[in-house]
Amino acid sequence: MNTVEPVTAVQLALEVMPHFIKSVVDERRVRTYGSYCRAIGLDPVEYGRSMGKAMHAVGAACVVRRVPIAPLYWVERENGTDGEIFERRWRESAQVLPHRDFLYCVARDHRYTAEELRAVEATLSKAVESGYSPDRMWDVVIKGKPKGQAKTGFVLALERYKEIEQELRHRTI
Repeated sequence: MNTVEPVTAVQLALEVMPHFIKSVVDERRVRTYGSYCRAIGLDPVEYGRSMGKAMHAVGAACVVRRVPIAPLYWVERENGTDGEIFERRWRESAQVLPHRDFLYCVARDHRYTAEELRAVEATLSKAVESGYSPDRMWDVVIKGKPKGQAKTGFVLALERYKEIEQELRHRTI
């Protein structure tokens, strides 16, 4: 049982990453928010919603690293619903939601490596140091342009995801 509870959603995301990496890379198993709560010793009833926010942070960190947004496919609610991901905030609703089906499929079909997800974990660590929330992380990837780039982080990630989709198509032909 966890003796020190995470303070923020991004800290919670960072704490759960070793379990997430194992589930996605080693087991290729979809898990619930509750199972991740239990994995780190938290009550799913009390912390299930917080785990949802934590996975939202993981998704933003995936975009920063241009790794397919793993939680879209690899994490689900106990009741099997998608929980209106990206619909709550207008910027995400306008910029990300139109691509949701595409993002889901790429996340489902991509073969993640531990190295990719450790890079996501490193991004979460920097977000904790910067005091970022999941919403702030998403604002940065949607609006912000990485140093030396003319496009936003989200647009650059979308371009990479389209490349991954093409690679996946060529493998199945």
